[in-house]
Amino acid sequence: MFNERLKNERKLHHYTQEFIAKKIGVTRAAYSAYESGKRQPNFGILKGLAKILNVSTDYLLELSNQKRYRNNIDTQRPDLGSMAEEILAIIQKDAAADFWGEPASKSQKYYLQIALRIALKLCKDSKKK
Repeated sequence: MFNERLKNERKLHHYTQEFIAKKIGVTRAAYSAYESGKRQPNFGILKGLAKILNVSTDYLLELSNQKRYRNNIDTQRPDLGSMAEEILAIIQKDAAADFWGEPASKSQKYYLQIALRIALKLCKDSKKK
C-alpha cells in the first residue's frame, strides 16, 4: 500500500517525519496521516515525496515495483548512498538475490553487508569533517 511504501522509503533514507514534512511544506501530523493511511497527498505533494525519496510516483502508488525510471536520458545522477542502503535492506530481509548472475550464498550476503556498512559509515563520517 502507498502508506507502507512511503514509510519504508523514509526509514530506508533515515529521514524523520518532521524532516520530510518540512521539505514538502506540511505539518508533521499531516505527514504522519499519509504514513498511517488516514490521508492521501495531493499530486504536488506526491511529486515532492517522490523527489525527496528518489523514487518514482508510480512506485509510491504501487503502479510499478521499479523504484526509479530508467531510460536513456538520465535526468538525475545516481545516489550511491541510497543504492547501498537498498542493497543492505535486501540483504537484511534475507530476500533471494543473485550475485553476478548466480544465487547469492549466505557468506556472500554476509561479506557484502559488512563491507557496505563499513563503507557507509566511513563515507558519512568523512562528510562530517
